[in-house]
Amino acid sequence: MPSTKVQRVMLKFRDTVNLPYVDDVGNEIERQGIGPWSQLEQQHAGIRVLRLYRSLDQDALRRLVERGTANDPEYRPPNFLTYFVVEAPLGGDIDSMASTLRSWALVELAYNEPRPYSPGGVNPGMYALNASQGYEDAAPVGIDARCAWNIPGGDGHGQAVIDMEVGWTLNHHDFVAHHPALLFGAIEDADRSHGTSVLGFVCAVGNNSGIVGIAPNVQAVNVVSYKADPSSQPSAATIPDAIAQAVLHLAVGNVLLLEVELNFLPCESDPACFAAIRLATAAGIAVVEAAGNGNQNLDQFVDALHHPILLRAPGNPWFTDSLAIMVASSTTTVPHARRASSNHGSRIDCYAWGDSVQTCSSANAGDTGSHTVAPEFMDTSAAAAIIAGAALSVQGMREAAGLARFDPADLRAALQKGTPSSDPIGVMPDLCAIGGSITYHRPPSSPTNRPSPPRNLRVIG
Repeated sequence: MPSTKVQRVMLKFRDTVNLPYVDDVGNEIERQGIGPWSQLEQQHAGIRVLRLYRSLDQDALRRLVERGTANDPEYRPPNFLTYFVVEAPLGGDIDSMASTLRSWALVELAYNEPRPYSPGGVNPGMYALNASQGYEDAAPVGIDARCAWNIPGGDGHGQAVIDMEVGWTLNHHDFVAHHPALLFGAIEDADRSHGTSVLGFVCAVGNNSGIVGIAPNVQAVNVVSYKADPSSQPSAATIPDAIAQAVLHLAVGNVLLLEVELNFLPCESDPACFAAIRLATAAGIAVVEAAGNGNQNLDQFVDALHHPILLRAPGNPWFTDSLAIMVASSTTTVPHARRASSNHGSRIDCYAWGDSVQTCSSANAGDTGSHTVAPEFMDTSAAAAIIAGAALSVQGMREAAGLARFDPADLRAALQKGTPSSDPIGVMPDLCAIGGSITYHRPPSSPTNRPSPPRNLRVIG
């Protein structure tokens, strides 16, 4: 977004509207009879209407949609060229402006831009490498990543992942060997530790002084940011653009991790974010999405039209599946209960540890060798990162077995083999059980290019 000193209304016209997909189309809105834009400008001085997708032109957006429809015959895309944002100076009455826009017959959606957060608190501590990564232990304690490392492909070999949030220290010692790159947006220094911790879960390479990620031999690790540029603040309005850029860089069966929550709800609770996620899954990309830390029953969530869009139940006409893998957080001990802060409900697919986790860390200045001290990193941030690592492991095992990578729906179903919770937070995957069902054979010893399980591990909890 061009300015940081603004507030925004997210705007979508009906799919039949045919506006040029450029900024400042207010006069064209008026000329086509879509709505009295000049009157709205008089009521709200200084407003501008800008396209939502800023890094892609019309042709690029159309190509992404064509890729999705070709890959997924059931995909029914919205008209992405009808998504805009109205910017207004701070202090203006955007509630009134959104209400006026909603009164226009050719407006489908108009609502205040939600506030984005990283889905879990981070309080960077001093360097102190614990011996425990208990979330990698055998089920039912953890996801049994150590078993998966002994199955061909179970270390993520040949796979690719993109993490979407706003901050990382990309040259951290534990994963610099992957040469992660920022593909879109800018880094927010205050969030460096969050993204660094996430990448540690997913792909830390297992050096002598650090930890071992769940998919340490993944082929490609990159990141995209919803902070549009160095001078702007992280903005929810940038999220669809960041997701679209990730789709451009990922192939069928690759993994996109969404480490963001909007008003403490999952990203897809926002209509524009949902549309971008569904575009990604239609293209065959497995999206792992944090459920958020609002301590809410998502079955009771209703959108602006009072529809229960996150209630996955027979007979609910308002539930539309994004095919993302939505992840809640749990306690570390067996039986795993929902962590009190985690959202829950029928839309949740998987859960993983949400506290006492060992991973990488980094201060705002970007130090490259630190690790977390419990309970420094927690909540659905941690859980979603663990499940993203598990997804890469499963896709690697599939490919090593001579099979095609799972599509998003089948991967989500495969990750349901594991340890259920008595709370409505889904299942924690058991990679050993999943790998056995894929390969039907475990080699007697690990290939020399695969990591051995770290020694002297213990479970905290």
